[in-house]
Amino acid sequence: MKLTFKHTLVSCFISYITQAIILNFIPLLFITFQNDYGLPLSQITLLVTVNFMTQLVVDATAPLYVDRIGYRPCVTVAHFFVAAGLLLLTVLPEIMPAFPGMMICVVLYGM
Repeated sequence: MKLTFKHTLVSCFISYITQAIILNFIPLLFITFQNDYGLPLSQITLLVTVNFMTQLVVDATAPLYVDRIGYRPCVTVAHFFVAAGLLLLTVLPEIMPAFPGMMICVVLYGM
């Protein structure tokens, strides 16, 4: 199967949907984070802030590398980071201190 521009466009649209899920998923778990991991509200809000700042930095620097390496590799890597961040969100808070583990996940899926 030959990949065309249409495949890349559909992948970009899927990434928009994935990013919307990411942005809305963590706020749904605020109470869970407080109860299960004992995180204060200040750390929980820092997770959202770091996610937003990570996205801003990646979006601001994207023009520097997207034109050189192309859209398809960037979209592929973005999907990889989102998947890695979500998968690690289930594991890292359990195997290391909760807040640093969540922070790593937030940075990964923010990329």
